[in-house]
Amino acid sequence: MISPAHRLARGASTDNVQVLPWSGDEHELLAMAQRGGATAAAVIYDRFAPDVHRVVARCLGPDADRDDVVHDAFVQILRGVARVREAAALRGWITAVAVNTARSELRRRRLRRLLWSSEPVPDAAGVEADPETRDLLRRVYRHLDRLDTSLRLAFVLRYIERHELLEVARLMDCSLATAKRRIARATERFSALASDDPELTRRFCRGTP
Repeated sequence: MISPAHRLARGASTDNVQVLPWSGDEHELLAMAQRGGATAAAVIYDRFAPDVHRVVARCLGPDADRDDVVHDAFVQILRGVARVREAAALRGWITAVAVNTARSELRRRRLRRLLWSSEPVPDAAGVEADPETRDLLRRVYRHLDRLDTSLRLAFVLRYIERHELLEVARLMDCSLATAKRRIARATERFSALASDDPELTRRFCRGTP
């Protein structure tokens, strides 16, 4: 059987990766990761895949390439996890890697749109939700696609992922003041774009960060 580490290193999909039952705590997991090996890679994927999938999905929105971005995030996670020194920081570090991977993808897309303006808007058909929810997501991310990458991520982390302000700042690697400014600017911009959509205004447009 090819291990998750080998699959990721060779660029294969993380879909249907066979994972190993393991019940240790994160101190034990970090120690195992620092020793390296396929077992550690399998356990890391098993434990954190739901978190990484959720973060990437919410940063990108309905998107056919989400699994590829999750795969890229796990490549970075497995390459860098041995450098994490505190077990209490492991989950937050993995979330930050997922956010940064999604940010890189969004920046690449923005550059492609500048060069080739015919790139289509991602469809929401792949989202596992009822038609009303899919339509809501399509409307939300249609507006978010018009925001700068930093504003989009600030909006997603605050209002969709619902992180506290300090966590938004940490995940975006910026000061608390900068995070507040980005959230405020993102909210103002989103409010203007969604001004003719009362449901989006009610759900997402806040007066303050």
